[in-house]
Amino acid sequence: MVAAAKARWAKLSPNVRGAGFVVTGAFVLIVMASMVKHLGQSLPSFEVLFVRFFAGLIVILPVVWRAGFGVLRTERLSSHALRGFVGFMGNLCFFFALVNMAIADTVTIQFSRPIIMVVIAAVVLHETVGWRRALMAVVGFAGVIMITRPFGAGFEPWAIVALGGTFFGTMVV
Repeated sequence: MVAAAKARWAKLSPNVRGAGFVVTGAFVLIVMASMVKHLGQSLPSFEVLFVRFFAGLIVILPVVWRAGFGVLRTERLSSHALRGFVGFMGNLCFFFALVNMAIADTVTIQFSRPIIMVVIAAVVLHETVGWRRALMAVVGFAGVIMITRPFGAGFEPWAIVALGGTFFGTMVV
């Protein structure tokens, strides 16, 4: 049965497999966000974040053990440290936002990463952004502004933290 599933998976086009990974990743993000929201009601956000990172360590440790600890050797330690710090900040902001505002708003803001990536690609990587992509980024940012409601009584200050988490998360990618 496993062999048959692997064979069917291998026959799929790379685009379909990629879409499957994206859908799976989004599902896992929602499950994690739900767990963080639930646990954050009775535990400090830093403890929930620690458990998240510890769970990641538990998942990756057998892979490192099997491949040998030499795979951890690097000549770019400062780059890895910077990426680790940026990832930590992204998760920290995301977790604080999840605990303190509506999960739907937090996750929706988190899903604006591709929009931020367009801006980063243009500003940092000097990529050419066509007018259609730029227009869609503006429309996307308008949607994020509608969610955060910055100009009314319904403004949620934690939305700024969620946007910070989205920015840091985009920078990790």
